[in-house]
Amino acid sequence: MRKHSWYQFKLQRMFGAITVLALILGVSLLCLRPAERQRQAVKSIIYRGGRVEYRNLGANESGIVKQLRRWLPQDYFDTVVMVEMRVNPTDADLGQFGGTSELEKVRLVGREITDTGLPVLRRFKRLRELDLAISSVSDAGMVDISRIEN
Repeated sequence: MRKHSWYQFKLQRMFGAITVLALILGVSLLCLRPAERQRQAVKSIIYRGGRVEYRNLGANESGIVKQLRRWLPQDYFDTVVMVEMRVNPTDADLGQFGGTSELEKVRLVGREITDTGLPVLRRFKRLRELDLAISSVSDAGMVDISRIEN
């Protein structure tokens, strides 16, 4: 009878292990993708002189999650609910909000915000407060905004 070494195993088991590993990695990537999109959006907003506020739902977190919060960016745990830009925001800057899908408040101060950038706001179903101070949005644009369902 032939003895098997510890490193010899069936090819079928190896494929099974690789399949399970691939599934775990795939699911983790699907879960991390929205957080990474939000992280990139926040980075861009802050780079342009804006600021964001997060909804922190961490009151009843386990010790593991609290430990992970020390190592990972806030975007992996909390959602952005407010964006404010006061340093000449443009219509193109509104496109950066795409990674922040849970926005409730948007504050933009600047003449470079026009009717052209407003359709981006339709994506935010939870939007409750919109401040477009000193913008170049026309009356027709304001009527269009008022039709946003939320």
